[in-house]
Amino acid sequence: KAISLDPRFALAHHHRGNTYRAKGDLDRAIADITKAIELDPKNAGYARSLGLARYNRGDFKGASMDLLRSLELRNDDVYAMLFRHLAKARAGEAGEMELEANADRLKTKDWPYAVIELYLGKRSPAATLDAAVNEGDRCEAHFYIGQWHILKASKAEAETALKAAVETCPKILVEYAAAVAELKRLKP
Repeated sequence: KAISLDPRFALAHHHRGNTYRAKGDLDRAIADITKAIELDPKNAGYARSLGLARYNRGDFKGASMDLLRSLELRNDDVYAMLFRHLAKARAGEAGEMELEANADRLKTKDWPYAVIELYLGKRSPAATLDAAVNEGDRCEAHFYIGQWHILKASKAEAETALKAAVETCPKILVEYAAAVAELKRLKP
């Protein structure tokens, strides 16, 4: 309704796009979020949302570029850092040095810093899960551990961790939709 009243209302396009992304309607999500970016190109959150939608669709190179744009606009977004690293790795690009440089700019080592350490080889999956202090952190830990196993070509372990993410994450979390999309990609 908001878009029909004001087609230039970027936030409404963004919210509708994120709703489509959460439901798995990625083409419509990408269209709406792209429109939000056209209307407000300096919004880091919109760029991150577009990157997440492309990631869920399996367009890792496109996701990587969108997430880079998000980080250029707001360089302390740890979730954009994590998904940028994953997108680069899935697109066949090295990203450890960039992730480490990005992590060095963070002012805190609170959650999800343990996930960064996992991807940099400084923490095991079990230690990453142990660092998760609440249910939300644990659901995220399962997702990122699943992604770590995918990067290590450990399909069975990835599937186990991603299923745990789907079972424990609230459906509104980015990691829930990403885990669902990933499980679909893992099926033969």
